[in-house]
Amino acid sequence: MSGLNTRPIGRSRCLARSFDAGRAERVREQRDRPVDRRGRTGRRVDRIGQERKMENRSVTVIGGGIVGLCTAFHLQKRGARVTVIDRSFSTDGASSGNAGSVSPGSVVPVAYKGMIRDIPRMLLDPSGPLRVTVEGLRHHSLWLARFLMESSERRIRASAETLSKLLDASLSAHVDLLEAIGSLDLLQRTGQLHVYPDIRARERDRFGWNLRREYGVQVEELDREGILEIEPSIGPRYTAGMFLPEQGMIVDPGAYVGRLCSVLRQGGVRLVTDEVRTIELDGDRAVRLVCSQQTRECEEVVLCGGAWSRDLLRKIGVKLPLANQRGFHVEFEESGIGIRRIVVLADRKVFVTPMRQGVRAAGTVEITPLSSAVDMRRADALVGHVRQAWPALKEEPHSRWSGERPCLPDSLPVMGQTRSNPNLWLNFGHGHLGLTLSAVAGEEIAKSMAARRPTELTRRFDYSRFG
Repeated sequence: MSGLNTRPIGRSRCLARSFDAGRAERVREQRDRPVDRRGRTGRRVDRIGQERKMENRSVTVIGGGIVGLCTAFHLQKRGARVTVIDRSFSTDGASSGNAGSVSPGSVVPVAYKGMIRDIPRMLLDPSGPLRVTVEGLRHHSLWLARFLMESSERRIRASAETLSKLLDASLSAHVDLLEAIGSLDLLQRTGQLHVYPDIRARERDRFGWNLRREYGVQVEELDREGILEIEPSIGPRYTAGMFLPEQGMIVDPGAYVGRLCSVLRQGGVRLVTDEVRTIELDGDRAVRLVCSQQTRECEEVVLCGGAWSRDLLRKIGVKLPLANQRGFHVEFEESGIGIRRIVVLADRKVFVTPMRQGVRAAGTVEITPLSSAVDMRRADALVGHVRQAWPALKEEPHSRWSGERPCLPDSLPVMGQTRSNPNLWLNFGHGHLGLTLSAVAGEEIAKSMAARRPTELTRRFDYSRFG
């Protein structure tokens, strides 16, 4: 069991009362106290008040999602003149449609041990967590082959080791940023509950839980009674669980994006609605952006273009195995589901989050080209999963959504400088951890640009790892 708390919680009424009181006290402490750089309770390290090292430098950020906006925030705080270019600055992209999870404990990459064994079963299940379309198989075949290679234990451990270095400060980075923009109300730290139909299903994920524990993630093992002590509305389908008390959630990701935009504008950052179609390099100095409305000459550029970054880089000879993974969510305004934290239906890979506007169920992966039509039947399947977990669900969803996650095979983002031009920086490919990593990744890129060289941490995510 490798260090896990393996005694099932909830074996007696006395134990139940003791656990519930202890858990409530932990939740109050986590909510009321600051967090340290690893996202745990303690004295907060203030990283916002950095000395201004970038006066008289002009930086253009491509991409107005959460990663691009966090990057712009940290560049502006260091004195740079910042422009952010985005097609729409809308609040309906992946930065707003995600599950709201801020998970410093997510060290396990998407490619997991035993995945090859499970893929046929998942592909044959029309409502399962993974679907590969015919066009997706043709378009992303090389990426899929490389992704499967990442499921060996050696590769998983290598990715976890690197990812943990960035995850360590992810929650505290959000705390600092949200505090700076007056939006700490968006963050709650009530933990995360993963539930399974039975102990056998949980045991199939034992390697991943043991790996989390190796990296210091606090995990508590629950039986059915223990699940009900934390979330009493969960139906009888789920009888085994894992509780991660140190994880957080953003209760309105769209508001996070919107408030960041407002604060950046007030601080002098230019938000330009335009579409970057081509990046052109003039030797090792200037960067030219050919946009739909005009061509822009830039001193320094950071590419935070999410799933659209690959095509922009291919035009300058940088070829990376970046694929889009299409995700979905449904929202219930008056669901009758009373939950206080993210509940993960582990057998379906579905995150159910109590958002301000209602309960959101987010998940599934569809491998398909960016240009392909959206099949909302994938979103409809989420409704059935939620109803299995909460049979008392009162209504059909009032909204459905789809968006694109930018994913690399090893579940690590790309961060750093391009070889061809030191004034073109990269910060994309955060995959399923885009929200979790956005604040800390933006800060690391800003630090690197201020120093005109990648930090030690940023170098771990250099694209040279792909050859």
